[in-house]
Amino acid sequence: MTKVLIVENRPEVAECMRLACMKSVTTLGFIENEVVLVKDALAAIDAINEAVPDLLFLNIFLVGVSGVNLLTELAMDERLKKTSIVVLTDFPIDVEGLEEYGVVKVLNREKILPSEVTKLVKRFVSDER
Repeated sequence: MTKVLIVENRPEVAECMRLACMKSVTTLGFIENEVVLVKDALAAIDAINEAVPDLLFLNIFLVGVSGVNLLTELAMDERLKKTSIVVLTDFPIDVEGLEEYGVVKVLNREKILPSEVTKLVKRFVSDER
């Protein structure tokens, strides 16, 4: 069962996110393999089809199918109504207006702190699924 799905194509950002999420889920009593990391939108769709995550970190500037297109597609998927989405970007974007897509927070990829990721995981990951 996937608790956290990270969709990020920059290796250094992906690894930072993965490590922070793994630390957080193990602290919550889940196992490390409940954190899944993929590099593009198509792999994200495959991962979601395998297991719906509680929390999704999504880079909206992916190569190929963009994160924006993926976000739009995910908003129509009834299985994801309880999934919280955190948008990852290099540009200042306000979360206002994105809530209808399930977005709960926007993080600047250049300024992500592991402690912030930990707080988000603890807030949005549950054992109710």
